[in-house]
Amino acid sequence: MAEKDFSLRQIIVYTVLVQYDGSEFVEDEEEDKIFFYRRDPGNNYDEERLRNKWSCGLGGHISQGKDGAALPVIHSVIRELWEEVGIKFSMRMFDPSGIIYETKTEVDRVHLGILNVIDYGGDVKPIDKEIAEGRIMTI
Repeated sequence: MAEKDFSLRQIIVYTVLVQYDGSEFVEDEEEDKIFFYRRDPGNNYDEERLRNKWSCGLGGHISQGKDGAALPVIHSVIRELWEEVGIKFSMRMFDPSGIIYETKTEVDRVHLGILNVIDYGGDVKPIDKEIAEGRIMTI
């Protein structure tokens, strides 16, 4: 199983929803905000290693989907945003910002993330049963 094979890395999409106060992101800007969420602590969240953990990115494994999408990375971002927080994604929102490569945890060691940062000014509320709570918080 790839989730436990540390010789492999699965590619995932990871989208961070940011509400910028100014025209550009400044790490110590007191008014910039990010959507954070906590995964369900119980059996509603399948991946035991992530239960009850906080995250600032919405994402998951890349797949082509039922329609055989020609752009599986974008398709996966669309799917994850819709499934987790009900956001209808538009192409202008897709702005790959980097790669996430971590080795701290077992989950980190089997994934490589494609980071997408979205300046999203709308309300964000979790709709996925796997999310226990979520909120926009000041950085």
